[in-house]
Amino acid sequence: MNVQSIMEKNVKFSGPEESLADVARVMGENRCGVVPIVDAGHGVIGMVTDRDICLAVAAADTLPSRIPVREVMSREVFSCGPSDDISDALQTMQKKKVRRLPVIAEDGTLTGILSMDDVILHAESRRGKAAEIGYGDAVRTLKAIYRRTPPKKKLVAPV
Repeated sequence: MNVQSIMEKNVKFSGPEESLADVARVMGENRCGVVPIVDAGHGVIGMVTDRDICLAVAAADTLPSRIPVREVMSREVFSCGPSDDISDALQTMQKKKVRRLPVIAEDGTLTGILSMDDVILHAESRRGKAAEIGYGDAVRTLKAIYRRTPPKKKLVAPV
């Protein structure tokens, strides 16, 4: 099974000069928790999650309508292609600890988004039939995403 067969094709996106309030409105109107940020040619240059917006607004001493999304977006974008095998996309999600991947066409433009929601909704029991996405695949991916990594520095100063 390839990514294109289960990805969301009607993906909402924003430009880097839009405000956090604008992007939050897109999320609310479309019941989504992530918005890809694209350049003029619809190439993905970043991602913004609802959590990114909450943390930025909590830390700022200004209105969300005055904070451009380019100041908050994650610039390191992990993606997949529409013809990629689902198992490869799940490996990316596991290794990079992300629940959503923008789907990038060969010409570099945004063509969809693959989320763990899509994976879960298409997962099936492998008992007695050849499921494309097994429940175990989905759970392994979620466990890898949510696995906590130990802090790199000691949190308590030595006495």
